[in-house]
Amino acid sequence: MINVIIIKKLYKLWRTGTWPIDL
Repeated sequence: MINVIIIKKLYKLWRTGTWPIDL
């Protein structure tokens, strides 16, 4: 389940056009 949460967060960041520094 935690993987799904991370994927959703990364997807949201991707949609907004910003990526986390600590990927």
